[in-house]
Amino acid sequence: DVKKGNDEAIEKGKDKMAHNFLVGDIVMDMKVDKYDLAAVTSYYGTYGIDKAEAEKYIKYDLNRDGDIDIRDVQYVLHTMGN
Repeated sequence: DVKKGNDEAIEKGKDKMAHNFLVGDIVMDMKVDKYDLAAVTSYYGTYGIDKAEAEKYIKYDLNRDGDIDIRDVQYVLHTMGN
């Protein structure tokens, strides 16, 4: 499930998020929805992220513990609908 055809909303989201962010808004469209959940769950089970790979996975590892696990999914679910 990939979000397509909403580039304008995403670009506006990036501008607004320059100084603020919405926890769990992976696709940066200023709302947490099924697309954000799909983004996190697509990397679910990625453990022991090392510093060399951190930049690639940082937006999915919401609590920055080096693992993409149930806690990261919980962040998305907690703010879903915002």
